[in-house]
Amino acid sequence: MIQCSAYNQTITVEPDGALLTSYTRAGQDVLMPRQQLDGNWRGGCHVCMPNFGPGGESGLAQHGFGRTSTWQVSQQTDSMVALTLQVDEAGYRGLTFTITYQLAPTGLAMVLAATNGADAPVRLAPGWHPYFALPTGSDGGFTIDGSPYNAVEYAEAQFIRTSGQLALGCGDNSYTLVSSNLTTVALWSAHPGRYICVEPTLAGNSFADEPTAPARELLAPGHTAEYRLDIQL
Repeated sequence: MIQCSAYNQTITVEPDGALLTSYTRAGQDVLMPRQQLDGNWRGGCHVCMPNFGPGGESGLAQHGFGRTSTWQVSQQTDSMVALTLQVDEAGYRGLTFTITYQLAPTGLAMVLAATNGADAPVRLAPGWHPYFALPTGSDGGFTIDGSPYNAVEYAEAQFIRTSGQLALGCGDNSYTLVSSNLTTVALWSAHPGRYICVEPTLAGNSFADEPTAPARELLAPGHTAEYRLDIQL
């Protein structure tokens, strides 16, 4: 387990899956710590790649193989850690993925970079899956851009479109989520009194919904794409 502490914030990261297992500010949970609830692992944040949601005709598992692969730590300081995965999965061999978790005075940046070292285009429609902590005793209420929502209503994931920025309120805590290219956001919770997942994605469940890859989901040989989420406190 890797720990980084800076700017009154702390993250812990597990190389197996490149999992962000906890994120706190001044000792208070921003994300619900990763734990087992009803026999399933919940909490923290994990990347969903190469696909968010079902794999559809690709045969890929739900949310892809990033969270089940062992990543190598490539860089670490007090305020950041970078992990790298050289892919050996069918259809994605030759790709290199790097995840960087970077603490800053304003919050946390999470960046997935994908470089296609293969000789053919590959399909990528990733996302991030953070579990935002709700206050103890919460009835599931939260806000997005000032409008009231309730996690009870999101036992099945639902998608909203954003401009690339949204204001999230969880009890007394307020965050701004910023991502320039992850503008389709999933809302989901299996434990509405504990957390709400607000999950920025490139294209939602596109692997299942669109068997033929749209051009924006194809990464050409020799090219690199970045998918970034900033949680601003």
